[in-house]
Amino acid sequence: MSRDDHYAVLGLTRAVGGAEIRRAYRLLALRHHPDRAGPDATAAFQRIAEAYRVLSDPTLRSTYDAMYDARRPEPPHAVETADPVAAAAARQRKESAAALIVRLSGTLAALEARKVARVHPGGLIDLHVSPDEARAGGLAAISLPLTISCPTCGGIAGHATVWCRRCQFEGSVVEEVTLCVPIPAHAPDGMTFNLEMERLGDLPPMAVRIRVV
Repeated sequence: MSRDDHYAVLGLTRAVGGAEIRRAYRLLALRHHPDRAGPDATAAFQRIAEAYRVLSDPTLRSTYDAMYDARRPEPPHAVETADPVAAAAARQRKESAAALIVRLSGTLAALEARKVARVHPGGLIDLHVSPDEARAGGLAAISLPLTISCPTCGGIAGHATVWCRRCQFEGSVVEEVTLCVPIPAHAPDGMTFNLEMERLGDLPPMAVRIRVV
C-alpha cells in the first residue's frame, strides 16, 4: 500500500462516499490490527488509521483533496494555451492549497482531542506545530460552529410567530465556518496574532498563538 495516498491505503478511489470509507476501514483494521496480525503490522495499522482519520472528516478530506490536486503536474499544452491572467490565478490557488497543513486542520474540538490545539479562557488558541511546519509555514483550517439567522425563514420563526421546517421555532441555525489560519515561514515559538472575526456573527474575538513543539 502507498503510504502517501490515503485513498490507496484504504483501497479506494477519490469518488467514494462516507459509507464506503467506513466499510473499507473496518475490514482493513480487523485484518491489520497488531493484536491479530502481530507487532509487525503496527506500521500498516497506523497508516490505515491515519488515512481513515483524514478521509472520514469532511473538512480534512476536502483539504487533503485540494493538496492532492495542487501536487498534480499540469499538462504542457495547458500552460501554453491558457490565458496568462487565468493561468496566474490558477497557480496562486494551487500554491495556497498546497500550503494547507492537514494535521492542523479540522474542527476545533477534534484538534483539541488530538492535542494539536488548546483553547484558553478569553479566546486564545494555542496551535502546536512541529519544527518542520514552523520552518515551512502554511495554512491551518479550523472549523468552528457559528450561529446564523435561518436562511429559510430569514430569522423570523418563533413560538409566537411562525414555524419553520428548517429551524423549527429558533429563527437561527448552527453551521460550521472554516477559518484559515496563516502560519508564516520561520514562525517563532510564542508568535500570536488576532483572527479576523468581524463578519462571523456570534463568535467571540479569538487569537492564535503558535507553539513549536
